[in-house]
Amino acid sequence: MFTLAPNFRNEGSDPSHLQEFYMLEHQNVYKSFHEDMDFTQEMFDYIFTTLKLERKFEVKDKEGNSKQVDFTTPWPRIDYVE
Repeated sequence: MFTLAPNFRNEGSDPSHLQEFYMLEHQNVYKSFHEDMDFTQEMFDYIFTTLKLERKFEVKDKEGNSKQVDFTTPWPRIDYVE
């Protein structure tokens, strides 16, 4: 199940943060977090492929500096306990 919905947050705005945005949220019931990570990665692959979007693009951080975001899969997985 997923939801695509407009959102508004009543807080400050800067080059990296808009007050109004769309959010894609999904729920993956009865799955492990590993299965959910796989699902999320597959979902992003599907969205980028179907909409014919570039997987790498520039965004601005809070200071206005450009940073590259890369949604190319597979994504690295980090063990935060280690």
